[in-house]
Amino acid sequence: MSMKEFIDMYGDKDSDWWCDNMDLIFDGVTLTKAPQTLSKRQKHAAQAIKAMWMKKGEAMDPDVHTFNRYFSVAPWKWLATQGRHSRTMWLSTLGSAMCFHSCYSLSFWMSEYGVQLGVKVPLWGGFSVHGGFALKLWIEKPKMDKEAWAAHLPALKRAASQAHTRRKRLKMWFDNEGFLKIDSKYRKHGLTAIRLPPNSGDFNPIETVWGRLRRDLALREFEDLKHDKVITTRQFRQRVAQLLHSYSLKGPGEDYCYLEKLVRKMPERLLKCKKNKYGPCGK
Repeated sequence: MSMKEFIDMYGDKDSDWWCDNMDLIFDGVTLTKAPQTLSKRQKHAAQAIKAMWMKKGEAMDPDVHTFNRYFSVAPWKWLATQGRHSRTMWLSTLGSAMCFHSCYSLSFWMSEYGVQLGVKVPLWGGFSVHGGFALKLWIEKPKMDKEAWAAHLPALKRAASQAHTRRKRLKMWFDNEGFLKIDSKYRKHGLTAIRLPPNSGDFNPIETVWGRLRRDLALREFEDLKHDKVITTRQFRQRVAQLLHSYSLKGPGEDYCYLEKLVRKMPERLLKCKKNKYGPCGK
């Protein structure tokens, strides 16, 4: 489904409709826990990625990320060492990401990120307005085949059921990752698969959640470094879970929690995209 088709189908829905119909919005992210040794923890903190995507002009904005001074090989020099096929495939992947929107680009590219130090901690997570951040799948690798993903569908259904909808089929909202495309198995589990348009991460509220999560984790990592505190992978996961839960709580004097605010902005995002001739709508 293209952006235009998506907006034609859902552009007239109000904020309450989105809150009631997004039974589970899910996506995957690979987080990074700081290494054990002090010198590597310092470098990891300096590499802190605090945003999933950034706009032009934000390449050196400390509120978006910290410039990685530990990147030993410039991307163009690294590409020169690769075979023709590898360069073509890598540039093709990068081009697809850069074409995500003309005003957005991957933060690791514009900030010249290398491979970030530390322990990779992949997570597939999902939330709903009424059920909070109910899905947290801690897995060994961020990618898998369709059969392996199908084994997680009962967990997705349990998480979506926290939305307390009366619908017989719970609505799953997600992107176009290849192994997620198992519509017949979703239906078998009483789920309806709704895919967001390709290259439209700014339509997906959970992408914004990942950006905030990275920033919050970076702040806590600096505190750990200041107090010479080293945490285990288990403690890191607990910290992530606590932060994700906090996003479903209302602050003093607030009408909506952070997650609901994001979902309530869906009409605004779609309208802005339409006005921009189906270009970027922002977050």
